[in-house]
This record gives sequence, C-alpha cells and structure tokens, in this order.
Amino acid sequence: MKKNFLKIFLTIPALAVCLAFTGCVDEASSTKQLEERIGTEFVQTIQNSKTVTAVKILPKHYRTKEEKQGYNLFPTDRPMTEQQVNTFAKLILNDDHYYFDKTKKCLFIPEMAVRVSGEKDYIIFASYSAKQLKFVDGEKETILDCDPMATLVENEFDKYVR
Repeated sequence: MKKNFLKIFLTIPALAVCLAFTGCVDEASSTKQLEERIGTEFVQTIQNSKTVTAVKILPKHYRTKEEKQGYNLFPTDRPMTEQQVNTFAKLILNDDHYYFDKTKKCLFIPEMAVRVSGEKDYIIFASYSAKQLKFVDGEKETILDCDPMATLVENEFDKYVR
C-alpha cells in the first residue's frame, strides 16, 4: 500500500511537468518583468502579431538591403505559420524563461533573428552561444539571459530559417 501511494505521489508532479512542457496545460504565464524591460507595446505586439518572419544574419562582407544594429539581415521569404507564431509567443513571453537578475559579460553575436510586425516592427536577435536574446525597438535594445530556455530557443528558431 505504501509503495503504491509513493508511486502515485511521485507520478502526479512528474506528469504535471510533462504536460506543462508539451503544451497540454496552458497556464497564463507572467510577463511582468519582461514588460518592465522591453516595454508593454513590444510584448503586446508579440502577443497579437500575425506576421512574424525569421531573419538570417550574414557576415559583414555580404551586402544586404537591410542592416540593423550593425548586422546584415537577410529575411526569409516566408512568414511563420499561425502555429509557429503561437509557439514562438509562448516561448518568448514567459518570465520564467529568463534570468532578470544576472548579466553575463560576454560578446553578443547573433546567429539569427525574428522580425515581429504590428503597428511597429521589432527585431529579436538570438545568440545561441551566449544564451541571450536582444530585443530591439528602434534605437532601444535590451539583452536578456535566456539560459532556462536556451535549448528550446535554438531548436525553435532554427526551424524558422530552414
């Protein structure tokens, strides 16, 4: 009897964690700290945007039509699907996915970016090696450590540029 109780007692939390990570449980995630850092308008654009496009980052010696933050941008021709946009928003808009109280002292070198379009265009650069995201709103930029979701970011973002 004790063994069965222990199995059930340990299985329920494990099942809850699995469901949360696979998306079967859709709890409202907090974005309070993220909004403080990047702004409410940026967060709302990510939440409501229907047009999100992956952008490749090319080396300096390549000439592209667009440059942002000193990086040569080469947009993919296809916007993300609605399902990809929803997955992207759930990944990005969760305070638990960031370390807000830590700052790394490392060089931010983006491997790719995502353009989020609404009334205004925003860019989110991803540096897999630094495990950071750079949120760019015009001239304002905010770099956040995304260690808790670094593998997820790399896997998801890479799907968008293929």
